Amino acid sequence: LGLTYQEIENYEEALNCFNTTLVRCQQEYRKSEESNVLMSLGNYYLLQGQLNEAKQYYNNALTVARSVEDIDAEEK
Repeated sequence: LGLTYQEIENYEEALNCFNTTLVRCQQEYRKSEESNVLMSLGNYYLLQGQLNEAKQYYNNALTVARSVEDIDAEEK
């Protein structure tokens, strides 16, 4: 849903969806999904021109992916 909001340039709703999903993934220990959401947040901040924030989310996504040996996510 967050990606759809982002596509139609409703960035506030996109960010809300990404953050809500991130919290749920963390609470339910769904690490692969958490890594994907972190990548989406990185992309969101990249689109907003906030490069430091984007880099931070990308690094977090990589760390989470490596923690569960998610090779597909590491290659993104």
